Amino acid sequence: MTDTKPQPEPKAIPAGGLCLCGCGAVTKPESKFRQGHDARVKSMLSKLKEGTAEPGFRLPDVLVKWATTNLEREVVGYDAATILALGRAMGLHSELEPTVLYYPDTQTLVIENGERRAEGEHVAKGVVVFYAAEEGEELDHDVSGITIENAEVTLKPFVDAILAKYGARPTQRKEPAL
Repeated sequence: MTDTKPQPEPKAIPAGGLCLCGCGAVTKPESKFRQGHDARVKSMLSKLKEGTAEPGFRLPDVLVKWATTNLEREVVGYDAATILALGRAMGLHSELEPTVLYYPDTQTLVIENGERRAEGEHVAKGVVVFYAAEEGEELDHDVSGITIENAEVTLKPFVDAILAKYGARPTQRKEPAL
C-alpha cells in the first residue's frame, strides 16, 4: 500500500502573470516584472518616445495586451493609453495578434490566440492556461493562451509519442569538430 498525499488545487493567478518585458517568464501574481526587467520596458518606451527605436522594433505582445485591458494602468512611469499610443505611432501594433514565442534562455513556450486575457490557472507544474475576457470583463471559459515553462522537458513525451505513432525519427545535425 502506498501513501499518497492529496494534490493541492490549482491556484488561479491574475492576468499579467507574465513578465511585461516580453521575456516569457512567469512572475509572482502581484508583480509585473521579474527582478530588474522593469528597466528593459522603461528603455523600450523611452526609445519609442524619443524616436530612436530600431527599424522593425515592436513592443512585447504581453505588454500591449496588458495595456489594452485598462487604459488607466501605469507601469514604469507610463500609463497604458500612452504605451498604446507610442506603439501605434510607430506602426507597431494595431490590434492583438496570435503569437507563438519560444524563449530558449528559460525554455518557456508562450502560445496565444490574440484574445484579451482575463485570468490564468496553473494546471500542472510550470503550465499556466489563460482564459479570454468577454465584453463586461466576465470570465469566458475559452482558452486564450498557454505558457509552458521548461517546455523542452515537459513536451518531450508528447513529441516522442507523435514521432513514434508516425514512424518518424528525429534528426539532429551536429557541426563537425574543428
